[in-house]
Amino acid sequence: AAHDDWALCERLLDSGAAISRVHAGASPLGEAAAQAHEELACRLIGRGADVDCPEEGKNAPVAVAAREGLLRLLGIILEKTRLDFAAEVFTFAIAEAADAGQEDAIELLLAKGCRPELGRRQADDEELIFPLYAATVQRHPAIVARLLAHGAEVNASAVVGSALTAAAKYGHPEIVDLLLAHGDDEDSGGDERSGTTALMLAAENGSLPLVELLLAQGADVHAQNRQGETALISAAESGRVHVMQRLLAAGARVDTQTASGWTAMHSAAAKADPEMLNLLHQHGGDIRQADHEEWTPLLSALRNNCPVTAHRLIELGADFRTPCADGYTALMAAARGECLELLDFLVAGGVDIHARWTETDQDALMHAAENGLLAVVEKLLSQDYIDGVIA
Repeated sequence: AAHDDWALCERLLDSGAAISRVHAGASPLGEAAAQAHEELACRLIGRGADVDCPEEGKNAPVAVAAREGLLRLLGIILEKTRLDFAAEVFTFAIAEAADAGQEDAIELLLAKGCRPELGRRQADDEELIFPLYAATVQRHPAIVARLLAHGAEVNASAVVGSALTAAAKYGHPEIVDLLLAHGDDEDSGGDERSGTTALMLAAENGSLPLVELLLAQGADVHAQNRQGETALISAAESGRVHVMQRLLAAGARVDTQTASGWTAMHSAAAKADPEMLNLLHQHGGDIRQADHEEWTPLLSALRNNCPVTAHRLIELGADFRTPCADGYTALMAAARGECLELLDFLVAGGVDIHARWTETDQDALMHAAENGLLAVVEKLLSQDYIDGVIA
């Protein structure tokens, strides 16, 4: 069956071979369908193959036929099945067809009364996936429209999120439009594990049209996920300054902190783009705001080797001389981030080169040596640094 050899199949069947036995998760019918041998599959059914053979998930003949777009075979299976069309295997078939973009297969299944609002699992321990979500991820707007027209639950949310969050994540504005037109609530149906909303995902991906669309539909610009992140923080983390401008114009709070105390300013500082810092500062962003471990935006810039943003923060008044409560200094952050351009400036500005971080009892030189940063070690070992004077 797998090799499309009907003559050999007939010989084996005439000799008593079991036509519907499942081996290694597949039956002869399922195997023929999986290899797109539609004619042979139809002949197997003619010889008595069970169209409801108990194969799981994607190996079920109806699911394989739907996924592969084998319409003749799918039609025969749907005519001969003894199962209720609300059975999970048909929902699985719709999801497989939706994922593969098989519009005609979707039509056949829906015409028989298969239910698009149900979810399916490939195995008991796998996440629930809805046909609408599958069609959205693969960007099949025509199928999304058909599923919605046949009652697919627009707000259905699995662990991985809703169709709307998928459309936002993968940047499919035409599908976002469809979903919102059918009543999806932007602030429901998010990723259950993280609490991430569609607006956060659109902001992270830098999709300004989607951000505009979601805001126009009433998306909550202040919403936070389970880590405390907002759409503004997501945009800053991804360096999406144009999206940040729109979110701030919509009233986004500039100094909202995550569960760790991180702000959009911390994220912006770690990018080599002072425009983001200037934007946040203009909207009242606090350049000295420390997280719960006393990590400031300046330390973030230095640790990520962003001298341009570090310089800008210092120009705006960031304190680079005062160490954290545990003794960690701006010089240590610059050393660890290999921010060589600022080592001279920090030492000349009064940062104690011999200060020690209490967590490791290391100074900046030890910190650099432990991490194998030869260029930093060479600079710190120069006589000028040992004397604490910049020539």
